[in-house]
Amino acid sequence: MDKFQTLTLLLCSIESILAVDLFVDLPYGRVMGRESFTFNQVRFRAFQGIPYAASPIGPLRFQAPQPPLPWTGVRNATKDGNICFSIKNDSDDENEDCLFINVFTPVSDNNDTTKYPVMLWIYGGAFRTGSSKYSNFGPEFLLDKGVVVVTFNYRLGPFGFLATEDGLIPGNAGLKDQTAAIRWVYNHISLFGGNPEEVTIFGQSAGGASVGYQLLYKPNTGYFRGAILQSGSPLSSFSFMGDISARAYAFNLASCINGNVDLQNNTSSLVEFLLNSTGREIDKASTLTTVTSRPLPVIELDTEDAFFTKQSYESLMTGDFIKIPILIGTTSEEDIYSTSDLQSYEEKFEQYKKKHLKFIPEGFHVKNGSDSNIVGEEIYQLYFENVSSNNSLGYFVRVKISNSISILYLHNYNILF
Repeated sequence: MDKFQTLTLLLCSIESILAVDLFVDLPYGRVMGRESFTFNQVRFRAFQGIPYAASPIGPLRFQAPQPPLPWTGVRNATKDGNICFSIKNDSDDENEDCLFINVFTPVSDNNDTTKYPVMLWIYGGAFRTGSSKYSNFGPEFLLDKGVVVVTFNYRLGPFGFLATEDGLIPGNAGLKDQTAAIRWVYNHISLFGGNPEEVTIFGQSAGGASVGYQLLYKPNTGYFRGAILQSGSPLSSFSFMGDISARAYAFNLASCINGNVDLQNNTSSLVEFLLNSTGREIDKASTLTTVTSRPLPVIELDTEDAFFTKQSYESLMTGDFIKIPILIGTTSEEDIYSTSDLQSYEEKFEQYKKKHLKFIPEGFHVKNGSDSNIVGEEIYQLYFENVSSNNSLGYFVRVKISNSISILYLHNYNILF
């Protein structure tokens, strides 16, 4: 064998060793990803825009997600798929066909069969906006730590959270999308080098609240082993409809599509009208509603397919949730943007100091028979006891963020978080 042949064989061997398998065979079909590198030159495989559920169009609009349809040939998974419709954040990438998942895996040595822990991200955005676009939530930092990173889209606004209160449109479709993505990861992540027994779900703001909701959904038991809630929980005031009528919002949405339509306050007619409207029409109307600016998670009728059927705090108080290790927290001054008009913020603080009743957050559940003035005083002392006047305004910022991120629940004058 001459030197040229020897060199050729050597190069072929090196190429074989360094080659990255960019193809994965799923039960639904084959996907082809791409190779890339983190900022620290860790090599990884990226698979983007993989359907984890069927396209929620036609009769599937507003309903729980269904399994993805199979495809033939090789699906190109080298770039983001469509994103879901957002309220007021229009984009050419928006589409109802948006239930896509992205998987990013560090490349191991060819002889290393170790499965990596998995971190499954749920984005925030007040349940009205957001996406898993690579430009928003690139995986590089976490890939450097030796984990598989998974991101995905879930439905937002009326597409994800419309409800009619009678079961025709049950509600919480966006939360059910998240559950479908969690199941998809558990069932398929081993094909990408991830360990299905080491999945941690994590999210921020509405994503943090979503993580909390997934913990309250007992059928999720066994599908993930840890959870991280960042600046949001299912007790957050922005994470549920509360006293706002979901039914009234649904009819309001229809009237914003066509102000002349007469649905006779009939939900069957309402659903038929909405199913015959285009996605773009619904998206535009969602920016015009007056009942509320956005629909949110709701308590559903108690059926087999319901996501949750009672108040979140009731489930937490009775221990009716998945008990796994969690991390939960907020950034102490993340409401600091609200102090841009410092004078008006100081004036508001003065009003609160004169009337401690104002410290009771909207949606706060006070035990029947309790004195609200005493409750307000207890909350005031919780934050401001032994706080100097120089620091009090900063603590007021913390009060405001606590009010929006995690509502306190008073029971026999014990404040629980």
